[in-house]
Amino acid sequence: MEMTPAVAFEETNISSTKTKKKRGETMSQEDRKEKRTKQGDMKSTQEEEVNWALVEELQEYMPHIKKKCLSQIKKMLGCDLQRFRKFKQQGVPARLGRFSEQENQQIRENIAGFMALTGISSVEKLLFPKRFKEDQVTITRLKKEHRFMERIADEIPRPCHQVYLRALKMFDEKNHMGRFSEEELATLIRFHNLYGNNWKLISEKMDRSVYSLQKRFATVGVDHGVWSADEERRLKQAVREHLETQARKGLPGSGLSRDQLCKRLPWREISQKVQTRSWVQCRTKWS
Repeated sequence: MEMTPAVAFEETNISSTKTKKKRGETMSQEDRKEKRTKQGDMKSTQEEEVNWALVEELQEYMPHIKKKCLSQIKKMLGCDLQRFRKFKQQGVPARLGRFSEQENQQIRENIAGFMALTGISSVEKLLFPKRFKEDQVTITRLKKEHRFMERIADEIPRPCHQVYLRALKMFDEKNHMGRFSEEELATLIRFHNLYGNNWKLISEKMDRSVYSLQKRFATVGVDHGVWSADEERRLKQAVREHLETQARKGLPGSGLSRDQLCKRLPWREISQKVQTRSWVQCRTKWS
């Protein structure tokens, strides 16, 4: 059947369009491949910049450091390595689990000392500078100049970032706003569906602290009901790995105290290994 000039032109045009589209798809695939290659090269460069011998040294005090991203590892090497070397010389072991009242008091003293040093007028300004737009730049500069993260963790044998998170929890008034209403719970679940684990954004929208939102969501945002045999196995394995690490740090034959076995376990890390249960559920099940 002979095609008319119009039909022939249309088919030629369609063919040309398909060819261009295919080329575009090919180029897009090539671009993606090149992007992945660049990302791989960048990651390799970052890995080369990390002194892994020092990471091995720090791992004695922070067993899970290699599971952190490279940027976090570099920050920990800068903030924590010298501190833990000093603690080792003093015979002070690293601490895990719940903060003691003595540690809480040390945090209060460290914050008071930093405020006196820098002239920052309130704890809220120091820990939550984003709430004070007019002073934020100055506060951030002062914290960087005077090595805020190390000073706030002074005399506390824990990673600086862990101490910082504890300070946020202690001094954020939005942590203590009472029970969540049914409406708030529904809003929390809806926001988490929209924004995932962007807790800072959810905190701004709900006017609650990050910690209180994370803790409340932990009881509603994961599996409920009877634990499966596989979940129990993962819980026991996670606890066992932690206790074995603690036992290796102790004196030969000294064993582990009841406090170490039951009360001072790193439940957030354990829940991450269990995968399907919150830290609250893991702690309750183990108890």
